[in-house]
Order: sequence, then structure tokens, then C-alpha cells
Amino acid sequence: MSILRGARKVIINDGQFNAYDNRVTNSTSQPIANLGMITPESVLHILHSHSAIAGLLNASEQFDAPKCDADTRLSIIATIMNWVQAGTSSSSSSMFWLHGPAGVGKSAIAQAVALLLEQEEDLVASYFFSRTAPGRNNGNMLIVTLAYQIAMNFPPARTYIAKNINRNPSIFTLSNQVQIQKLIVEPVNRVRKSFTYRFSNLLFFLRWNQPRLIVVDGLDECDNPKVQCDLLLVIGRAIQQLQLPFRFLITSRPESQILSTFGLDPLFQAGNGIDVTQKNLGEDHDANDDIRTFCARHSVKSGGHIHWEIISQRFGLHPMRSNYLSRSRLQVLYIPRRL
Repeated sequence: MSILRGARKVIINDGQFNAYDNRVTNSTSQPIANLGMITPESVLHILHSHSAIAGLLNASEQFDAPKCDADTRLSIIATIMNWVQAGTSSSSSSMFWLHGPAGVGKSAIAQAVALLLEQEEDLVASYFFSRTAPGRNNGNMLIVTLAYQIAMNFPPARTYIAKNINRNPSIFTLSNQVQIQKLIVEPVNRVRKSFTYRFSNLLFFLRWNQPRLIVVDGLDECDNPKVQCDLLLVIGRAIQQLQLPFRFLITSRPESQILSTFGLDPLFQAGNGIDVTQKNLGEDHDANDDIRTFCARHSVKSGGHIHWEIISQRFGLHPMRSNYLSRSRLQVLYIPRRL
């Protein structure tokens, strides 16, 4: 690289020179965007390069994701699907918080609902946090990853996402609030107001007016409790502003910071806040019938006991202690893993 090109008779004593390229980088030293205009065609590549792809529903890292056994968890799955699909184009966006202690099947249910609604083209985006997987525990990558999927499923939104990135190429280093506003809320609302949307909706060519599910599973597995709360708040504010009826399914353990956010922040209070449906999976009485269904099909009963390890594997659960198992009103025998 040429230094001080064209200069003549220049004397520099003890100078120090640093060479910089023309890229802007974020806190992880990854390129944000090369100089030049980002187009609707290239914006997917830009979003993809800043997304945590391992957290997507069908990512290769999800090959061993927990799953619900056949004919189990039907009631709660039906409840969530009805909540997603019952709205109309005039419905407001809303949130469903599915919570409960570790091992009660939150992720298995989220996975099942996401797969079913993906088949019906009612899933717009999903993200599955993992406490132990690098990249999947970074909450600051969630919004961009959701925006990437929205851009894939709502092609007209790409134009407005690209415009916002061009206006501010450092957007990927900004707060979650700014990212969700510029990468999701504004582009979606611009699509909603566009002539293309109105014309296509009139002819019933597109289903943009139908509720669409966005899944955020395992929020408590985000590695920063403050970011967990921040994400809840920015999603809540987005729900207030979105002009298409998205449905946000959030699953987590009832950690204190999450409970405080839902319980104390005015954003989530009845009357003035957003619509939040809550379900405590730890008190799901239908689980008894699910266990009986599983036992009847797989014949895992033995001497009046149930082999809990087999059940835990089938249901995507973890062995529970007796004080929780007593809620099932079934006699359970824990079988050591070596058996």
C-alpha cells in the first residue's frame, strides 16, 4: 500500500503508520458490510453473515433436539396453534410465555409447534437458545437472526431492510432496540403499507395478513440475565408497533429476572400493556394422561412402577426429584442411566 501518495520532500521522524481497510467491524471483529450499496438481493447474505444460524429450527446442530412422543402433549400444542392461527388481519400482535422448571418439555413443545406450523407456512422465524453451545447462548445475535428469517419469508421486506443498513452500516453493533426497530418493525410496517401488499392481499395471492409465529425457545439459556430482560422488553415494544399480527412464543424457566420483568414492568401489565398469555407447564395436569398414553404404547410399566428414564428420553425430559414427580400422581421408579 502506498503511503502519502503524490507527496514530495516530506520528512517524518519516528513516525508510526497504521493501515486500515474499508470495512467496519463489530465487537467480535467480523465485517459488518463492505462499502457499497446493499441491494435487496444481497441483504440476505449480509444478514446471514451476522446471524447465529445454529439456533434455527432445522439447523444441523438441532439433530438431537427434544421431541414429543406421538399422541402426547396434544392439548398444549393445540392451544398454542389455535392462539397462532385464530386471529385475522385486524388482530394485534401478541406473546405467549410457556414456562416451567427444567425438564418439563418446553423445548420439545416449541419444536413440535414450530415444525407443524412450518408445514402450514405459518412459521416466520425461530431461534433455540442453548446454554452450552457457543453462539447459541449470545442474546445479542437474536434480533439479526430473526430478521434474516423474516427477510427470507417476506421478500418485499428485503428492500426496506437493505435501505436501513445502507443508512447505517454499523447497525449490527447497536442496541437490540435499534436493531429490532430498523431490521424488523420498520421494514414489516413498510410492507404492510405498500401498494404491493394491498394489491396482493386483495387478490388473496399472499397470506401476509395471517398471524405468523416467531419462536424464541430457552430465553433463560441466554448467557446474560440483563440481555434476557432487554430482549423481552424490545420484543414487547415491537409487538405494540407491528402492523401485522405476529405471534411471539417465548419459552423459559421462571428465573427471577424474567419473572420480575413480566410481573413489574408496565409493558406487560393488564390494561395498559401488551397481550401476554402465560402457561406454567410445571402444573400441566394433562401430563398424567400423556404418561399413561406413552406407557400403554411402549409397555414400560413393570410391577406397578414406571421406568422414568425411558419416559424422560421419549419426552425430552430430565429425571425429576420426588417432590416434582409427586405432582403426576403416578408411582415412578427412577432407573439408573447405566441400565
